[in-house]
Amino acid sequence: MYRYFALIWNPAEPAATVVAKRIADRLRSSPAKWACVLTQEGVQAFHAGVRPGSNEAYRLPDGAGIVFGKLFPSGRPVDAVTVPNLLRHFWGRYVALLRDGSTGEVRVLRDPTGNLPCLFATHEGVTLVFSDVEDLVALDVLSLSVNWKYVAARVSCCALQGHETGLNEVYDVLPGECLTFGRSGVERSLAWRPMDIALRDPIENANTATEAVRETVRTCVHEWASAYESIIHCLSGGLDSSIVLSCLQRAPSRPTVLCLNYFAAGRYEDERPYARAVARHLNAELMECQLDVRAVKLERMLALRRSPRPWSYVYEVQHGELESRLAAERGATALFSGGGGDALFYQARADLAVADDLWTHGLRPGLLHTLADAAAVSRLSYWTLLRRG
Repeated sequence: MYRYFALIWNPAEPAATVVAKRIADRLRSSPAKWACVLTQEGVQAFHAGVRPGSNEAYRLPDGAGIVFGKLFPSGRPVDAVTVPNLLRHFWGRYVALLRDGSTGEVRVLRDPTGNLPCLFATHEGVTLVFSDVEDLVALDVLSLSVNWKYVAARVSCCALQGHETGLNEVYDVLPGECLTFGRSGVERSLAWRPMDIALRDPIENANTATEAVRETVRTCVHEWASAYESIIHCLSGGLDSSIVLSCLQRAPSRPTVLCLNYFAAGRYEDERPYARAVARHLNAELMECQLDVRAVKLERMLALRRSPRPWSYVYEVQHGELESRLAAERGATALFSGGGGDALFYQARADLAVADDLWTHGLRPGLLHTLADAAAVSRLSYWTLLRRG
């Protein structure tokens, strides 16, 4: 598993500098085999679990910073990275640490997808920025306590978003958020605002919008597919996973793809006819697996890595063992699915909230109708994807 750990402090404070050195020494001597990828005045960064091409660190010239994760540039060199440039000309799964050599300010930016975790805590004048709370625990430098108010809120709303976590001492950097560390402390700001994008150059033609969605999805899937030679794809038979498979089968990098379909007894738990139809049409290998809830070993949840933002892990417990075994047998290093597609292709109720938000910002009703039309037409793009060669 790819992880990173960074230390940020005010170099003008001798006590904080001593603490930062002590923590850095612990990381270097850790069995986790941390590699130091950035050392500058007031900032030091490490990473572990590197997989070149999919999870790595991008070093910026002249000690200007480091980008962890996976970057896909849109025609710009990586050494041109700044916060605005990252958001305008790059995409992927990343967390960036950028240092201003003239002011000493350090910025931490989490990409808008939020697929790479970004947490932080403070210890004796040193800010610790990391992806896995287990690494913080292993350092044994900070006493942690449970945030019971957060736990209660999380139980009530599993989709809760905010800076707090289940630990009083650990905070979350939100997707698209930027933290600026300077002499006077830390400043939080949203560097990526969806409303700003929605208000800029709106597409009001349904056909143009549909083609733009199609081209963007295809490009994104092709780019991600290029990072892996062998892929397991969870093909439910529904719209979203079928679109992803269509893109995978046409990827220029030609990865090996094994489709995995889960089914169970129940009125709405068996979509094999749809998965078979899509796999047959796209000439894809398909494996079917019947689920049995009686075989799920909930005890395995006790061995999961700890998290300050726990999730419902029943799905992972039920599917993880088979997927891990298949990945080992096939040499697969990635698991694709249609997860998140309901929001992307306007199948979820969230599009109503977006429309309401647009309305409150004074946009004309014509654009709202266009959004509704684009949502309906985007469903038809599924069949377009299947028909085109």
